Amino acid sequence: MNRIACCLCLALLATTSALASPFKVSSPNAASAPTVKVETEFKDGESKDTLTLPKVELKMPVVPNLDLAIKTSYRAIRREGRFTQSGPGDVEVLSKWSFLRVGGFAMAIEPLVSFPTGSVRRGIGQGEAGFELPLILGYKTGPWELGTEVGYTHLHHRREDDAFYLGLLVMRRVLPTLRVGTEVVLESPRAHMDAVDTHLDIGLKWNFAPRFEFQALGGTSLHTEDHQRVNKFKMALEIRF
Repeated sequence: MNRIACCLCLALLATTSALASPFKVSSPNAASAPTVKVETEFKDGESKDTLTLPKVELKMPVVPNLDLAIKTSYRAIRREGRFTQSGPGDVEVLSKWSFLRVGGFAMAIEPLVSFPTGSVRRGIGQGEAGFELPLILGYKTGPWELGTEVGYTHLHHRREDDAFYLGLLVMRRVLPTLRVGTEVVLESPRAHMDAVDTHLDIGLKWNFAPRFEFQALGGTSLHTEDHQRVNKFKMALEIRF
């Protein structure tokens, strides 16, 4: 627990001007103003730990209900109590189109293309160009927000690694500036769903000042096919210009 606490403190100190939604399930709303996001994430696995510090996202609105973003990251791998590999991860380019809104219900897609800029030999990159297509659904009523995201991922030349995921999110506004939520995510390492990993996340979003939002998340594996439990921690700060 001490090593996890140290990494969390380091992540918090490093995100002095950062952002990122902590949940896997995204909002169906496209950006309406330029946004800078920096996210720190620590994954505590049984065979290795991964620290992403930082993960930066730059997002710009293109037209109403359509935005464009680019993400970069720097990762470090720790095995047997010490960091053995580090370097830049894969670069991702994505665009969200919020194509339907009826009352409190909204739908969006957010296609993503990743480029193999990270080293696959050192375990910090995929080694192939990738593609992801998620469908995002959201509904808001009073203090409650409900979200669903279903997606398909594909790596070039590695069809056997095609994957599918489904996330369900429930959030509630408990204070005018504070929302808390929980999500369950099902991920299949193979898209034909013969194996499914399940994860549980709990997080918050706090608008502590105009244009600034602090976000945090803690999660753990409920079930994995390889029986390797992974704990996950994120912190972020969102700045909208």
